[in-house]
Amino acid sequence: MRIGIDATPLVGNQRGCGIHRYLSGLLDSMQKLEPSHEFYLYANKDFEFPASRPRWHKRISWAPSLHMWTQFVLPRLACSDRLDVLWGPCQTLPLRLGGKIKTVLTLHDLFFLECPETLPFSARWIFRALIPLSVRRAHRIIAVSETTGQSLIRRLGVDPNKVKVIKEGISPDLTPLPVKSAQEYLFNRYGIKAPFLLTVGTLEPRKNLITALRCLKILQNKYDWKGRLIIVGRSGWGMKNPKESAKELGINPDDIGVPGFVPQQDLAQFYSAAEAFLFPSLMEGFGLPLVEAMACHLPVICANTGACPEVVEEGGILLPPLAAEAFAQAVWRLHTDGPHRASLIQRGHQQAIKFNWNQAARETLMVF
Repeated sequence: MRIGIDATPLVGNQRGCGIHRYLSGLLDSMQKLEPSHEFYLYANKDFEFPASRPRWHKRISWAPSLHMWTQFVLPRLACSDRLDVLWGPCQTLPLRLGGKIKTVLTLHDLFFLECPETLPFSARWIFRALIPLSVRRAHRIIAVSETTGQSLIRRLGVDPNKVKVIKEGISPDLTPLPVKSAQEYLFNRYGIKAPFLLTVGTLEPRKNLITALRCLKILQNKYDWKGRLIIVGRSGWGMKNPKESAKELGINPDDIGVPGFVPQQDLAQFYSAAEAFLFPSLMEGFGLPLVEAMACHLPVICANTGACPEVVEEGGILLPPLAAEAFAQAVWRLHTDGPHRASLIQRGHQQAIKFNWNQAARETLMVF
């Protein structure tokens, strides 16, 4: 079988975002499985991907915009390579595709319907136009969580038989490290001192960082906690510098660390060195950092919205996303109650081992 893949999430400006990590994880595992198919990776710009197997091919072709590339260039490339299947791993597909090419679409979320105010105006309207059409165009749809799958069926009227839920996995590099050595590494590499709370994700309004900041303020004022908040992730849209937001709340900006995007190999250092993981996101289609934190034995405190309860189950503490006081109380209990902390770490570890890229890759290949 000849399988084409929209590889634009691997292009440099997408590096570190959730869909980049989703596609990288699946493709790495697919290569290791060595299926007897021909794979064609299409993008509008060159990208780093170690296609070390002879059956994997790159096709780079420029277009003035990503949406023009998807709708006009990608169909031409797909037809010229005589594909059997074209996979769109990033929410949309070409609306016109010649020949008898079957299409598979991955849906990560329906934010444009469920929380449109958390998207830029342009993205909101582009997704409102293209995602429903892509869903109708797709022969099969992969949803990254039961939450997203049920939203598809309920909101867009998709036939349940057309939807396959395949949950994300985590990198094998993300394993717990000795706490002291991780803390020393972060101090030497980033100048970050322990203790600190951690949050990971693209900086955008949906991530609701204001709750994490308010949680820190309560911990400092009410419990006299001498720690910081570290925010790891690439800059998104619509967010002022978190240090400015902290200053407006009366928090010392020096108590906020914003290292930005960090390489994959450093993520385990952050997860292993932190006191607790805060994830007060207003809506998630999956929430990969939750699994990563649990895998690295970091206690998770997250919002009880979107797919977070499905991903965390009994492996973390679920709270309303705006309840900063409850977040602070949860952190303080973890700080002062050793058996409670140990129990949560154990439950989180048991939950994290359910998520595996190799299994996700096998199931995705079966959909093709």
